Amino acid sequence: GPLDAALSYLNLTELGTDLFGRLVQKFEAAGDAVQAARARAGRARMFFGAGRIAEGWELLRAALPVLEAHEAPTLNAALCWASTTTRLLGDLEQARRYARKALERAEQAWSPAEVADALAVLADVHEEAGEAREALAAARRCAAVRRADGDVLAAVEADLKVVRVTLRDLGDVDEAEAVVRE
Repeated sequence: GPLDAALSYLNLTELGTDLFGRLVQKFEAAGDAVQAARARAGRARMFFGAGRIAEGWELLRAALPVLEAHEAPTLNAALCWASTTTRLLGDLEQARRYARKALERAEQAWSPAEVADALAVLADVHEEAGEAREALAAARRCAAVRRADGDVLAAVEADLKVVRVTLRDLGDVDEAEAVVRE
């Protein structure tokens, strides 16, 4: 969680790749499959940050079953990354399944941040699939959840996606202007 986020933010992906690789080895040697899977997911994120999408996907794909079986606390983030990755690799159906699974889990636990993250990822999948109305609905809901959770900056980011889809995909200038005015 925080370690991979900090390393990504600081653009220390090479250091992160090495560090998480050593953690995988350490946890595997200790027989801790869950922590090894979490470390694999962290390493995958470093690969993603370095533009090594396919390599990261191989790690994440191997980690997901363990994270799911043990309901690891990082599972929803891993599902969102899996959705984004499969979308980038061109498998929109798989991307949609991962995003919906993340959303369903987050809604069941009512974790606003995780609900909003899953909605943002789902909006991206719909947008790429040319499903403008679905993308718009997910982005609007994401913005509302972010606002209700007090994350104004992330709500504005979701609003920008609403404006982009409204203008580019639907050609509705009036609706886009209304969102901007809010």
